Amino acid sequence: MIKVSIINDRIGRVIDFCERIEQVLDIPHELRLIPIDAPFLNLDHCGYPVIASFCATSSRPNELSEAPYMLVCTDYDDFEEIKDSIAHELVHYEQWRDGKSFTERGVAVRSRNILKLMEDYGN
Repeated sequence: MIKVSIINDRIGRVIDFCERIEQVLDIPHELRLIPIDAPFLNLDHCGYPVIASFCATSSRPNELSEAPYMLVCTDYDDFEEIKDSIAHELVHYEQWRDGKSFTERGVAVRSRNILKLMEDYGN
């Protein structure tokens, strides 16, 4: 079940997008989506701005002590890039959910497929 923490009212588009993710993805755990009113996170990722980041308190879902969460920046100029970043981090959630190691291999293709599924579903 996805839970959204609302920080301010300027982030409606991101919240709306995130709340509809479960229509196309299997999310059996509570996944907290935390909107951040900033253009990017202060994380180093090969010199690129980080717009979203998936975080879990354990390496395996069955060892979970606290709900995993995703930080999502809402003050970035390009909403399509925000959606791309959310989809990218959802792939890392799927890796975690399925007990796999985090890797970038195949993430770009899977994240595009997630966005396509949402588009096809009318999102």
